[in-house]
Amino acid sequence: TLCERLVEQVSRLRLSRSYTSRAARAGETDGVDYNFVSRIRFEEMIAAGAFLEWADVFGNLYGTCASETEQLLAGGNDVVLVIDVQ
Repeated sequence: TLCERLVEQVSRLRLSRSYTSRAARAGETDGVDYNFVSRIRFEEMIAAGAFLEWADVFGNLYGTCASETEQLLAGGNDVVLVIDVQ
């Protein structure tokens, strides 16, 4: 994608990695493509305020973890959030 290409070209630019309640698809790796969690765990994270943003996309939940984004920023990186345009 455009964002992946941008990260390759710009030093200290990182992609956010979303959490999702959906199951991994063939070829996807937990902690690489997404952070895969159960719907119950995702809902617990919502209740705890763990996400910068989250959305229901076709019945699956996706969100950007606030603490992981803050860690990247604290390390001197800029972060591209890969999010649904809702």
